[in-house]
Amino acid sequence: MYDILFFASLFAGWIVLNMWVLPWFGIPTCMSGACRVPHGTQDAPLNTADHAVHAGKSGHE
Repeated sequence: MYDILFFASLFAGWIVLNMWVLPWFGIPTCMSGACRVPHGTQDAPLNTADHAVHAGKSGHE
């Protein structure tokens, strides 16, 4: 019984450390949202067939 409580408290402490304590000190963690990939716009065509069609219409690649 005490083994389960020990590992549950260890797991809860790890979550608290990564979500609130470390970011409060300025250390980014994935749980604080530091690992998110920024959304960007896609300038290139999705596949090469689209690229060939667009390049043929404009006369250059």
